[in-house]
Amino acid sequence: MVFLLALLGNGLVVSVLVWGIAKIDVPRFLVANLAMADLAMGLYLATLALVDVTTLGTFKVTGVQWQNSGGCQVAGFLAVLSTELSVYTLAVITLERNYAITHAMHLNKRLSLKHAGYIMACGWIFAITMAILPLYGISDYPEASQELLWLLDLLKDLELEQKAPIYFHQDNLSCLKICSSEKVSSRTKHIATKIHHLKDLQKKTVIKMVYCPTGDMKADILTKPLPRPTFEKLRYNLVMSPHSCRGFVG
Repeated sequence: MVFLLALLGNGLVVSVLVWGIAKIDVPRFLVANLAMADLAMGLYLATLALVDVTTLGTFKVTGVQWQNSGGCQVAGFLAVLSTELSVYTLAVITLERNYAITHAMHLNKRLSLKHAGYIMACGWIFAITMAILPLYGISDYPEASQELLWLLDLLKDLELEQKAPIYFHQDNLSCLKICSSEKVSSRTKHIATKIHHLKDLQKKTVIKMVYCPTGDMKADILTKPLPRPTFEKLRYNLVMSPHSCRGFVG
C-alpha cells in the first residue's frame, strides 16, 4: 500500500509540475526533483513487494538466487539513489528558501532556474555515483573481512597462526541482530549476499561481532566530525587506553 501511494503521489506531482500550464520556477523545479527522488523509492518498495509476494514461503530456497540477480541490484540502486538525492534536494530547497527570505527586499538576488539546474545536475551525478558504488563491491564489511582473511593467511605463513576469533565492533544493534540471526525476513531480502559471508565467518569463529557503544567507537574519530569533548575522549582511548574497544569495525 505504501509503494502505491508513493508511486501515485510522486508521479502526480512530477506530472503537474513538469507538464502543467503554470510556468516552472525554481521552487517548482526543486520540488519536481524531490518528487522524482521519492518516486525512485516507490519503485524500490514496489520491487520488494513483488518479490515478497512471488517468493512467499519459498524465499529460503530462492533467496540466494534473488540476491545474486540483476533485479536485486536494480532495487539496491534505486534505494540508494532515492535516499541520497532526497537528502541533497531537501538541503538545496532549505538553502534556497533561506536565501530568498533573507534577501526578500532585493528581487535581483534570486537563484536563477539555470543555476538551480546546474546545482541539481551535480546532485544527480552525486546520487547516481553513490548508487553505483555498491554494485562494484565497494562497502565496509567486505573490505574489512577481506583484509582480515589476508592478514590471517599471512600470520599462518609466518607460523603465527591466530587461534582466537577477531572481534568486529559494531554500534548498530540492528546490524548485530541480522548478523547473528539465521532467519531471513521480508525486510532483509534486498541485502546483498555479502552478509552471508560474515555469518559464515562467525560460524567458523574466525570473527565475533560484538557491541561497542557509540561513545566508545574509536573509528568515529576518522570518519565523522565530532564535538570537541568526544574527539578528545576518543583520541585518548585510541592512543593511551588499553581497555577501550579495539579491533576491526564494521
